[in-house]
Amino acid sequence: MLKFLLAIVTGLVGAGVLHILLILILPFNSNVDAWSKVENLGPPFEFFTLENEPNESGLYNEDIFIQTAVCHYILDEGPMQVIADDATEMWTLATFDPGSNEIFSMSARSAINGEVNFIIGTKGQLLNLRSEEPELIAETIAIEVTDVEGYVALRSIVPSVSSLAEAQSFLSDASCAPISTG
Repeated sequence: MLKFLLAIVTGLVGAGVLHILLILILPFNSNVDAWSKVENLGPPFEFFTLENEPNESGLYNEDIFIQTAVCHYILDEGPMQVIADDATEMWTLATFDPGSNEIFSMSARSAINGEVNFIIGTKGQLLNLRSEEPELIAETIAIEVTDVEGYVALRSIVPSVSSLAEAQSFLSDASCAPISTG
């Protein structure tokens, strides 16, 4: 009976030590998720083109033939619009919540006229925009999100090294900006 009690006490002490260690280690691992990395790139509503080599941000293009720009947003004051002029032939756009769960994705093949023109907002914001500016929302693809925070990843697929400059220009000219609703 004494051995049984000793085994239980040892197990409880071990579990307690393990939990304390996990709590102490947590702060060192809390900023290694994709959301934190994107948020640490800079202010919201600005695309940041990722580099082609590993860097201190932890975000980079692992494949030179897929160039990426990311923009994080906070929709507290209204919806935002993502636009990229002179869209390349091969691009993709994906929207993620702070947990890095993909909410929406689309490629040039299924976009209206192959254009990058999206509005991101909550259900209420999009309904408001439909009643206040129906022409604007009729010409775009509306993406409904449930969380007011998130990020967008815009990628350009580069068919050859000679197209790399075009892809990088496409991403650097892209914008993600709030829409002011009257």
